[in-house]
Amino acid sequence: YMAIRRPDGYVGKPAEAGTDAFALDTGNSSATIPAFDSTFPVDFALSRIPGSSDNWYTQARLTGLEGLSTNQNWSGSDVADFVDDSNVGWCKDRSSSYQSWMWKRGAGFDVVCWEGQGSLSMVLPHSLGTTPEMIWTKNRDDTDNWICYHKGLNGGTNPQNYFVKTNENSANVADTGAWHDTAPTATHFTVGNADNMNYDGHSVIAFLFASVTGISKVGYYTGDNTNDGSKVITTGFQPRFIMIKSTSNAEVWVVLDTLRGIQNGANDQVLYLNSNGAQVANG
Repeated sequence: YMAIRRPDGYVGKPAEAGTDAFALDTGNSSATIPAFDSTFPVDFALSRIPGSSDNWYTQARLTGLEGLSTNQNWSGSDVADFVDDSNVGWCKDRSSSYQSWMWKRGAGFDVVCWEGQGSLSMVLPHSLGTTPEMIWTKNRDDTDNWICYHKGLNGGTNPQNYFVKTNENSANVADTGAWHDTAPTATHFTVGNADNMNYDGHSVIAFLFASVTGISKVGYYTGDNTNDGSKVITTGFQPRFIMIKSTSNAEVWVVLDTLRGIQNGANDQVLYLNSNGAQVANG
């Protein structure tokens, strides 16, 4: 046989611009793939109708047609239109009412799948080539909540001892069953004995995110209750996608992007990752 390695954080041409690793697009109603154009192979995608009530769907190249939802705790199920055998996009039969957010695996993003063992903990390899700063996990075989690690949990102090849920607006919670109180490294991350990520015989998926200079930024800050634009968060580039979650309070997951509009001093269209509600102009 002959094996050819796919690009990841260790190998492959590094992204030179954000457009090499992340894309935004509305559907083109094509009956064949791709309905969403990316210009690169899509390893992970979010999709939904922003303008009306609709669930957020996820799709990963490693799991084929299977769809999950970030605002629901559903187990995975196949969606016939979620085809990804293209190098320049994914999906079919999606009109311009739909939007997709698309990621490519590389130094700033990775996808890892495994089977739970029901053990006290599991140590899992990843291919970011750097330490993940945010991790989403979902048990694909059960209706368990999404579990999220972020380096800013608990104000950045021992964040590996805490988690938040992407499908809820709850604040961060301390639980050794999530990450076994073990910080991720540049080569591995650890999961505890929670059913969400280590149920014996169940298939689990993780999406890992990290900062890459000029491409992506994962960080945290302390709010100061100002509304005059004086609170400035430095990313080092002009963002096309912004996601914010209050970890100390029960608040929604805010999603902004340039396709739907980000303007200085304007009430931009906001979606909530944990909700199927239509976008609202209060950003």
